[in-house]
Amino acid sequence: RRHLVKLLVLQNKNKRVLCPRSLESFTNWQKSKAKCQAKAANQRRDYLHKLTTHLVKQYDVIIIEDLKTKNLQKNHHLAKSIANASWRMFRQMLEYKCEWYGKKLIAV
Repeated sequence: RRHLVKLLVLQNKNKRVLCPRSLESFTNWQKSKAKCQAKAANQRRDYLHKLTTHLVKQYDVIIIEDLKTKNLQKNHHLAKSIANASWRMFRQMLEYKCEWYGKKLIAV
């Protein structure tokens, strides 16, 4: 359905319609896009919670690398996947769960 909306917008531009419709005029399309993005964010957050809890329960000392993601995102081939990985959220979850369980987290 989202693909059809984009095709309609392109057809209006190509036919030079007097009042071409933009993507903003398709409110149901915007709602479905927001739902898909929210679902992906919830799945990512759930996975990170499960992973960090498992790591903290299994190990007494956790050592992670302190990465500068801004520098890594300069590589345009990997930028989207790096931004999508939520490394900052992963580190924050590890930090507060290590405090909860009395474990040690070291960032190198």
